[in-house]
Amino acid sequence: MAYERSKPKQGRGAEKEVQTDDILTVPMLARYLRCHPSTIYRLLKGKEIPAFKIGSDWRFQKSVIENWLRKGTIHTAAR
Repeated sequence: MAYERSKPKQGRGAEKEVQTDDILTVPMLARYLRCHPSTIYRLLKGKEIPAFKIGSDWRFQKSVIENWLRKGTIHTAAR
């Protein structure tokens, strides 16, 4: 049995389609940030990282994480 993919809506009212690689799970984010998943859970517990839940699972929007990283970067003066 063959299944057809539904086509995205066209026209004025069409919403931006979210790509699956825009949403990260805890293990995916840990790989992206090159840290241990427990570090991500620690940040979640302290409400230090932007995230949302789907059921009981945490998810992260990549663009929001990238902005969070930029804002959290400390710029030091070169000596």
